[in-house]
Amino acid sequence: ASLDGVVLYEDIPYLLDSLFGQAVPTSGGVFLYDRAYAAPLGAVPSSPRIFSLYYGDVGNDYAGSGMEVTELGITGESNGKFEYSASLLGKAVTASGIAAMADRTVVVAQGNDTTLYIDAFGGTVGTTEIATTAFSFDLAINSNRAAKYHLGNKAPDALREAKWEGTLSLVLEVNTASKAYLTDILAGTNPLKKLIRIKSLLDTQYLQIDFAGTTLAAPEIFNDNDGVSTIEVEFSGEVDTASFDNWLKIVSRNTVATLA
Repeated sequence: ASLDGVVLYEDIPYLLDSLFGQAVPTSGGVFLYDRAYAAPLGAVPSSPRIFSLYYGDVGNDYAGSGMEVTELGITGESNGKFEYSASLLGKAVTASGIAAMADRTVVVAQGNDTTLYIDAFGGTVGTTEIATTAFSFDLAINSNRAAKYHLGNKAPDALREAKWEGTLSLVLEVNTASKAYLTDILAGTNPLKKLIRIKSLLDTQYLQIDFAGTTLAAPEIFNDNDGVSTIEVEFSGEVDTASFDNWLKIVSRNTVATLA
């Protein structure tokens, strides 16, 4: 199954819990709760959140049970909202009624509330802010998780875990900061390696994405964004073995103490 939507500070932990394993919330302040996630480097993610996905209308409604996120994409752009796309694996689809849902007050993660930081490998992520440069980002995470089917079973009876992979693409205005990255890439002596933080913060809630990566693909240069020259750089996840000690970490802070 696939699921697409707008990134809400209150709800994004559901998808992150399913992909990374359920995070234990810690206090981020008064009535604030932090949930931290990291890409597994060896061990299988523990206790992934498994849920049912309902679809349809009255009299024609179905439920996919045993749903678990296998791939997750998060995108954001200036003057726009963050959006997600998720791929899910499930066990079975059955006819099922859809329960009534109450309206809620929610907060959308926005590009206008977002700060970009870029630092060197081996350094401290989130140190150097890169202002008035980025137009958009595209994060893609693939757990390579797959269902296993054995003789005698109609539904999958287990999941196969594999090495994770991911990319982070940035569309940047051509200026002094971005030109330095392009110069390093074109020099070809060493791959460009960076620690990147993307943080969307509104009042006290935030979504923080920390990514360590290297440029393996050629950049797209001199594209046009409403008359502004841009470059698009794609970073492939690579473990920074210094203090960061991973290639992907995500922190969600919201006002939800317990996920239903």
